[in-house]
Amino acid sequence: MSYNGVGLSTPRGTGTSGFIQRNAGQLAQGAGRTALMWNTRSYYKTEVIREEKCKDVQEHERKRAIELKLLIEREKLEDEGKLSEEEIEDEMIRLRAQFVSEQEEELRQQEAKPMPSKTNANVAAALGINVNEHNEGDAFDRELQERKRLERQAKYQAGEDEEEQRRLEAEILEEERILEEKKREKEIRKKLKKEEKKAKARAAKDKKKEKKRLRVERDTKRDKRKEKRRRRRSSTSSSSSSSSSSSSSSSSSSS
Repeated sequence: MSYNGVGLSTPRGTGTSGFIQRNAGQLAQGAGRTALMWNTRSYYKTEVIREEKCKDVQEHERKRAIELKLLIEREKLEDEGKLSEEEIEDEMIRLRAQFVSEQEEELRQQEAKPMPSKTNANVAAALGINVNEHNEGDAFDRELQERKRLERQAKYQAGEDEEEQRRLEAEILEEERILEEKKREKEIRKKLKKEEKKAKARAAKDKKKEKKRLRVERDTKRDKRKEKRRRRRSSTSSSSSSSSSSSSSSSSSSS
């Protein structure tokens, strides 16, 4: 019962019949949809979605991205162990200023870049409306729409619209190619995320091993110190016993 790759593979356990409701708001495949995608603020573009959000949320996301970069850099420096804590703090201050300046420069470039506007012509092309031949209210005239549908069907069957059909087929192939590229990009991003997770897991494992090694060394040193103290005590006790025995022998001889 999945739709567009989203959803469950089976309705079992969901308490539903698994019927998928058709999305009446989705634009049909064709030239109009392609024009709307690339000439207007499309919902396929993550930058447009980001701009539509609240300004506070955008600011929070930018700060969060900076803190995430700083956390990764701090972990790298701590794992290397070449710098002290004060030097790491100084490096974090420098990197924070650098990241903030880079982010501000990127925002200035985005603001300077003109965004295409969603015009009536683009919307009409996306919905397949001919502005020159369109009359208001024609969409509600059922007889007219049925007549137009029959005319289109007759044109298609008679082969008078072969050029249009070829053009539509070329556009469909182009859209399929674009979707395939997006799919490949998604797989690459997924693979990169998986590799990043593995790298983080390896780093955490190495860190754990290093901590364990340090703990073993610390325990070994502590045991050595205990052994030294025990030997020192035993030597002092033996020397005191020998001195007491010598004193007792001298007193017996004198008597």
